[in-house]
Amino acid sequence: MDTTTLIKFIEGRCDAEEIRAIQQWLEDPAHAQELSALLARHWAETSSDAGANVSSADRERLWHSLRSRINLPETLPEPVTTPETPMRRRFLPIWMQVAAAAAIIGIALFFYLPSDARQSDQPSQVIAEAPVTDITPPDQARATLTLADGRRIYLDSTASGILLSDPSLAVTRNDAGAIVYDAAAEASITFHTLSLPRGSRPMRLVLADGSAVWLNAASSITYPTGFRGAERVVSMTGEAYFEVAHDPGHPFIVEQGDLRVRVLGTHFNIRAYGDADRRQVTLLEGSVRVQRGSAQEMLRPGQQAELVPARLTIQSADTESVMAWKNGQFIYDGVDLQTIMQEISRYYDVDVHFRDEIPYQFVARISRDVPVSAFLEKLSLTGLVAFNIRLGRIEVNRP
Repeated sequence: MDTTTLIKFIEGRCDAEEIRAIQQWLEDPAHAQELSALLARHWAETSSDAGANVSSADRERLWHSLRSRINLPETLPEPVTTPETPMRRRFLPIWMQVAAAAAIIGIALFFYLPSDARQSDQPSQVIAEAPVTDITPPDQARATLTLADGRRIYLDSTASGILLSDPSLAVTRNDAGAIVYDAAAEASITFHTLSLPRGSRPMRLVLADGSAVWLNAASSITYPTGFRGAERVVSMTGEAYFEVAHDPGHPFIVEQGDLRVRVLGTHFNIRAYGDADRRQVTLLEGSVRVQRGSAQEMLRPGQQAELVPARLTIQSADTESVMAWKNGQFIYDGVDLQTIMQEISRYYDVDVHFRDEIPYQFVARISRDVPVSAFLEKLSLTGLVAFNIRLGRIEVNRP
């Protein structure tokens, strides 16, 4: 394959016939390695802007995913520098080369392969620059388990069974897809982090004390592999639902920034996404104490603590709407469109752009198993808003 065509592929400029030829050419592992080396060199000779927005948590996942699709080798070779390579770009760290190369291939695959080809390893017909007119819901939990030594286990490509085992600690994935910890009393304590990206189904985690946690998309939780001492402490971002094992002598503490939730044994939900201006703690069963700085409140079942930058307030909660994400539904009862579209963005892994301000609140109830077009159509029936899906991005307009 000539270098000119491969560069066109890297930059997303190939037509359908050229893409088919490259797919056939990549069936030879040696050719795949040649492409990866070319990617590294191409990145070293071009701007670093392509990799600037690739988050550190997604770099290894993206490369891992691309390797499984087009047979790239495990590691990207070091770029070959030449006298023409600008000095300021010659010594870029290898992760930045990988991130940019992965992003470039990902863009090419997204625009040139139909959706069924992106979800399957089987050869499929190639469509050149097919517009993305709908987005399907996630079909699995795309989680990453990060161990204390920095190793990562990608759970979307891991079957049920033993994930980690030593004489005092076992971590398994059961047949229902939950991650389960079993630690001996004498086990040394380390910390693990379970993370879900945008576009993921929720995942269940069972901690060493038997407490269960359901994690929503675009969320993470950091926790010890076993519990010792006076308190059981975990930290989180995003949204999680907890069913805490009762242990009066060892309160369970959830920390999120300056928010601290203290419980003994109870069921509650915490919603604390970084892209929202408010955090919410909703109690379903038992009692919790919510604290931020010197302000603290005790919640009763059916109550919700809401934290905005200047205050902590208590109100009655619509627990059905709060728990809809865990129960496979979208339920909104008088919710502004900005909040709704933030959730759509996280669940379907799609960017949202508001072309017009929509100053209304909406009521909706629909399954999370539908493509995004079905959800948007339901909102459009109000006559208050219109949507377009262009190249995988949702545009929000006045009708």
